[in-house]
Amino acid sequence: MAARENRLLALATGTLLPAGGVRRVASILTATVAAAVTAALLVGAIALVRNERQMGSLIALRIPTWVGQLALPAGFALIGVRLIGHASHRWVDAWPRSSGALRPVDRVVDAAPLEIAGLAGMVAILVAAVLGAPIFTVLGGAAAVLFLANEIPRPPS
Repeated sequence: MAARENRLLALATGTLLPAGGVRRVASILTATVAAAVTAALLVGAIALVRNERQMGSLIALRIPTWVGQLALPAGFALIGVRLIGHASHRWVDAWPRSSGALRPVDRVVDAAPLEIAGLAGMVAILVAAVLGAPIFTVLGGAAAVLFLANEIPRPPS
């Protein structure tokens, strides 16, 4: 319901920024980071459900554990759709300019060691937090970046 109404709980708010270009850029940045983190959490939730399905464990009434966990990927998918829906009008205007500017950063992160890529991810998440990103974006994004930077093994595909 909060995602539908664009009222996800945040640590700070972009409404404190002056109206105009600065607030618009902050809104695009926070929406981009929130959508990226939501996508990463969706992928992780799908991996969790797959692993639980392979394990074959059961909960009450002999219901497979993975059936109850289907709420996780479904929830992240819905939140992601809502985030993109609320932000799409901002992205459409800004994407042609920002995509060209971000290409060199993308190449550096791809070539960088995990520690540097992790640091860049944490900086992006912290900046988004200050600018008003939802709390789940900050906490979930930080956890994902820290796990990946420490090379925590991922489940097999």
